[in-house]
Amino acid sequence: MSSTWDATGVVHLRDLVDRYRWDTRKLSAYLDRLGLGDVSQKAPPDQFATSSFSPPKRLLVLNRDEDTDLWKRFRSWLSQAAELHLVVCHYHRPDLERQHQLEREVFSALAELPLVQLVHWVKGEEAPTPLRLVLEGSKLNWPTPPALPALETSGPGPWLEWPDPPGWQPELDWPRWVCHRDGAPTMYHPSSGRFLNLRSGEWSEQVGPPTKQTRLCVAPDGQRLLSSNFRGQFSILDLHSGGLQTFQGPSGFPIGIWPGQEIGWSGHRCTFNWLHLQQRTGGTLSACDHDWPCGHEKKQYGYLDNEPCWVHLSPIYDAYLSVYQKDAVISASLPVGWRSFGTVWTALNEPALDPTRALFFTHDGSAGTGDPREAEDGDARDLRPVIVLGPDPNYRYALDLRRSVYRVVGESVSEVNEPVDGYAVFDSNHDGVRYETGRLLGGWGRSLIVASGTELRREDLVSGQRTSLGRESREISWAFPVPASANLILVSQSPERAELRLV
Repeated sequence: MSSTWDATGVVHLRDLVDRYRWDTRKLSAYLDRLGLGDVSQKAPPDQFATSSFSPPKRLLVLNRDEDTDLWKRFRSWLSQAAELHLVVCHYHRPDLERQHQLEREVFSALAELPLVQLVHWVKGEEAPTPLRLVLEGSKLNWPTPPALPALETSGPGPWLEWPDPPGWQPELDWPRWVCHRDGAPTMYHPSSGRFLNLRSGEWSEQVGPPTKQTRLCVAPDGQRLLSSNFRGQFSILDLHSGGLQTFQGPSGFPIGIWPGQEIGWSGHRCTFNWLHLQQRTGGTLSACDHDWPCGHEKKQYGYLDNEPCWVHLSPIYDAYLSVYQKDAVISASLPVGWRSFGTVWTALNEPALDPTRALFFTHDGSAGTGDPREAEDGDARDLRPVIVLGPDPNYRYALDLRRSVYRVVGESVSEVNEPVDGYAVFDSNHDGVRYETGRLLGGWGRSLIVASGTELRREDLVSGQRTSLGRESREISWAFPVPASANLILVSQSPERAELRLV
């Protein structure tokens, strides 16, 4: 999504990297000297804050002199602005040789981008005149609302046997391989380099190189593969042309790419990073907020990693859901939050600012350790709940209630339910909106897939309206979503084999 704002924004790149609750905002120290601190309350109340994946048209970018690697990591995102005004921040005035060296590194990292000027700013000094002139000519405009994804709901498919044994952690692999090809949800099979059409059951010809690597993800249109070596070296393989492009990003393995946007995620235990992706390149957008204990568990029992399964955006891009093996988080803290300071937008959202941010986990005592009433006792997080991100704050999420679910908000934990055969819909304040019977299997937005006995049905999360999907006698082990879609993939598995079905 390219930038459409006719506005000016100010950002400090370190603020997009330091996103823990205990981090301080680097930009805050510069606001008064930029002449913005005394106008922060003059913006209209309805234009005080917003989130956007793209920067404003004119972007004033601050970065510390020692963080030269960030210029390259954020190149993809910075390239979306029409004008870049770059500021290198120093603790002490550099000598001329050091100054020229830094400038060469910046110009090399951002070559061919719309660079208007580069200035040096030493701690304690007033803002350079060129920066003040840019800000004085600014206009505050509201960004164009994002276009909503419009993936059509596919008809159901047959049960299909997956060629490989499921392994012991299929939830870390299969959700990354789902895409849409030839008008239907499709699964990529890395071992053979082919696609399986989940509606027809037909296999494509080989389109990619066979690989044993499983931590790769497929672009929503099925035309590209995104992979990494965990240390931040990413590769994008074009399956049509065979072209291979690389870029430097954050550490971790790819988690997914969101349909209709240039947004993706990579990560590993505990945290993930937001990626800015283009057709042939990409880079860092932001780290995720991490607000322990209202954050994903890192390592249970001293040895067991908690790895990411998938991340979802809400239909109106006002919240995200991150699902890990042992827990799940819902938050409105999207990666770049902009606040209006007079006629300028500043990327100054505080870490873990969302007061409704919540973490969910289930507990049944089967592991024999951990106290779920203690928010910081990660050993009590037995398994992620079945949770669906709803369409808006009035219908924020749905939870399956067949296991005891616990919810962490801030540093407090509460038990949501005793086990019952049903599910509940909650608003963003975690108040129950309605309760229904049946096993919640999954979904997204307004679409839920529910099993009641042998009957499968699709239910509207808001209205509760039901549509029967027929009978299903096969045991359903678990399910995973087709991103930005009303479709869900059911899994029936044993240690030796697995079958998948699109509904």
